[in-house]
Amino acid sequence: FFSAPRFAQDATRREVEAIDSEHSKNLKSDGFRLFQLTKSRFPSTHPFSKFGTGTRKTLRPPNGDGDPPVDKLREFYGTNYVGSNMACVVCSTQSLDVLQKLTENALVDVRSTTERRPPSTLYFDEEPLPKDSDAYVLASLQSQRELSVQWVL
Repeated sequence: FFSAPRFAQDATRREVEAIDSEHSKNLKSDGFRLFQLTKSRFPSTHPFSKFGTGTRKTLRPPNGDGDPPVDKLREFYGTNYVGSNMACVVCSTQSLDVLQKLTENALVDVRSTTERRPPSTLYFDEEPLPKDSDAYVLASLQSQRELSVQWVL
């Protein structure tokens, strides 16, 4: 996948359906809903504020019945999937020498570049949205009792 993804239309369509299914499941999760509420309180230019999952409608425009945006996936892949933007973590009981060889063989075809895109600093120009007086009540869908207190540092 990291060196030569095909982005076949039928495989991409199946992935969109899996993403839509995961999103539907998440809507019933109190933890996911609280996480989304937290994310929504960040400045809109901050990467953390972005919505974390998609739906059939957002991923197969215009109404959820169009073709998945394979060209956009290829463009995103071409821009972001380069060695300088990646990190690799390998956990195993194998020796370090064996792990290094396995990892190098698996990732040998990953495109490499010396250009590393620095993280954007744009989002640091905005003040965080929550104010001292902000309070939210999130009604539980799962009959849970929890108090969560968060503040901006």
